[in-house]
Amino acid sequence: MYIKNKRVAKRPNELTNRQLFGRAFRVLGLSNEQIKALYDEFKSDMNSLKNISLEELQHFGLSKQMAYSVASLIELLCVRSKDIPEKTDPIMSSQQMAKRLMASYGDLNQEHLVAIYLDTQNRIIAEKVIFIGSVRRSVAEPREILHYGVKYMATSLVVTHNHPSGGAYPSRNDVAFTDKLRRSCKDLGIEFLDHIIVCKSEYYSFREEMELVD
Repeated sequence: MYIKNKRVAKRPNELTNRQLFGRAFRVLGLSNEQIKALYDEFKSDMNSLKNISLEELQHFGLSKQMAYSVASLIELLCVRSKDIPEKTDPIMSSQQMAKRLMASYGDLNQEHLVAIYLDTQNRIIAEKVIFIGSVRRSVAEPREILHYGVKYMATSLVVTHNHPSGGAYPSRNDVAFTDKLRRSCKDLGIEFLDHIIVCKSEYYSFREEMELVD
């Protein structure tokens, strides 16, 4: 009597990039042909996946629902899961924070408004994407940013948004939004450390360039 050896699935760290790609997207219902087409398109620059649109995904034969699922997975992996410093690593300067934010959000093709919450030693407690779209819209209000500040019991916070069109210099709306958030933070007793605008190659720090205090 012969006993067949049971095949053991490889762990993720034992897989090639192609195998990882196939395993991740097959779960979402993509066919082998669709997975191969996507992999062949992006294998030389996986980081560019985070800029793919729903329409581009549908060009690969994905249904609208499937395109949303794939876009959600990419968002989770490429945008939401950041290399957040360890709790033992305090943020010591706007420049240190800006470099990290440029790497995370600088080359996105949609505007992201993000809040970073810190403890008494300037260690990151949480990083929250507040809104995707444009900070010039009325949806970008201090109340949601401060809601999470209270929830996480943050001592201070930094906000950032990216300029997809390039150039980090603030608009009048950016200045007005910053001032409104500064006043709201003061009323609630949370220190507003900085508003950092990033693009691919540069950043603008309100703390470095302008006064954030009365």
